[in-house]
Amino acid sequence: MHFLPVALLLFAGISAKAQDLEPRAYSASPVGLSFVGVGFGRSNGGIAFDPSLPIQDAKATLYSLALGLGHTFGLLGRQALLTAALPYAWGDASGVVGNGLQSVHRSGLADVRGRFSINL
Repeated sequence: MHFLPVALLLFAGISAKAQDLEPRAYSASPVGLSFVGVGFGRSNGGIAFDPSLPIQDAKATLYSLALGLGHTFGLLGRQALLTAALPYAWGDASGVVGNGLQSVHRSGLADVRGRFSINL
């Protein structure tokens, strides 16, 4: 009788979270299909730093452009998908550092993303 409340308490702290922003992520595509995708993003706003650092009123505007490739193939009688994306990002950041306003511009390749999925 004491097993059920203990089990509920143990599983109450477990949280499962997932997010997939790709529409139709689990739809079947024809095997052997290859595709190319291009994405663009923009983000701006304030930046939070450790309060012990002498940086205040920091803000940034960032842009990104990504090229993605994908290919579907058969695996163990199921449809599988392999995708990869290569993003390039650039932007400007500014803030008060010490007693003066400072700004910086950065650009370059961002982290490559890859994904393998199989429809069960």
